[in-house]
Amino acid sequence: MKKIIILIMSLMLLLGGCSKKSDYLGSGKCGDNASWQVEKDGTLRVTGTGIITKWFLEYNTEEYEKLHDVIKRIVIEEGITGISPDASFRNAKRVEEIILPDTFEGEITEEFGHSHYLKHVRIGKSMKQTSADYMYNCEKIETIENASDYEIPLLTAHGARKWYVGEKRVKKCPPHTTVRAVPNTYKITYDLNGADPIDLPDSHQFGVPTKLEEPVCKGKQFMGWYGISKDHGWVIFYDEYNPLWGEDMTLKAMFADCHLEQVDDGFKVTVTNAKDFEKYEQVICFRYADNKEMNHPIWGDQVAPKGKGIITGLEKGKTYYVELDAIYVEWYTDANPEEDVDNDANYRCQQSITLK
Repeated sequence: MKKIIILIMSLMLLLGGCSKKSDYLGSGKCGDNASWQVEKDGTLRVTGTGIITKWFLEYNTEEYEKLHDVIKRIVIEEGITGISPDASFRNAKRVEEIILPDTFEGEITEEFGHSHYLKHVRIGKSMKQTSADYMYNCEKIETIENASDYEIPLLTAHGARKWYVGEKRVKKCPPHTTVRAVPNTYKITYDLNGADPIDLPDSHQFGVPTKLEEPVCKGKQFMGWYGISKDHGWVIFYDEYNPLWGEDMTLKAMFADCHLEQVDDGFKVTVTNAKDFEKYEQVICFRYADNKEMNHPIWGDQVAPKGKGIITGLEKGKTYYVELDAIYVEWYTDANPEEDVDNDANYRCQQSITLK
């Protein structure tokens, strides 16, 4: 009887351990005495003592593919004292809240930067100094809670937002205080470039995505809303306007006049107005696939007349699908844009041709 009870208890412990493990989407070590886990609600929790030494969510890793869009909240528990210069959380692109413990005293710079959805940060009692870069490119930040005895610097995104304690405007976050961000509003004007009239917003609040309707120009394919920033040069937006800076902007609708024609056992892609994109320092390239979903696409290089734009050796009777991408000349020349052929976000204007 005693053996049966011991066996049952062992099974219960085993099953309980399995259940606990399944509660996490990922876990591991992140320091000599520190561990991390990603819970099902999207919380990345760090526990233990000492310094965090892990660069979380490194690009092109299984961890990145599995978790970079999942993590919504970072909670560092009491006992953790800092982050090493080689550690970072910046690839957690969807994080909305960061909670630092009272034991955290190390300086932070860009370890949490580029978190484009970040809304709230809590800084613990032991923090002595930090760079304002901890919120670099965090355009949606709303509140910062400072529990320390020190003033915390604040980024204004080049004047695109102001900070307040109550009704009083501040440049730094005072000790034991919560500050709130108030974003500025900027004008948007449009050049429809021959497209049919549509209703479009005439203003944009910094940090708040502004939806843009896609314009229609008969016989042409929409490539994006193009603008020029006084500090950032040429910029492109598609269905959403949400720059990382604040300024009034004129957006021009850009269209590709694209045509497909059969050439022997293949096809030719021509964009007759490709020169229009040269002043934006861009070349038009294409990819193609034998399925509408663009699974396993193949790089096609530049369209004609700037490039050859010709693909041969294909199967007659089959339908092929073509999509365009406008690539900066510097990127096209110095990098390997064909390696990015699977990035659906870059490609637009799908057309098809059936080979006879």
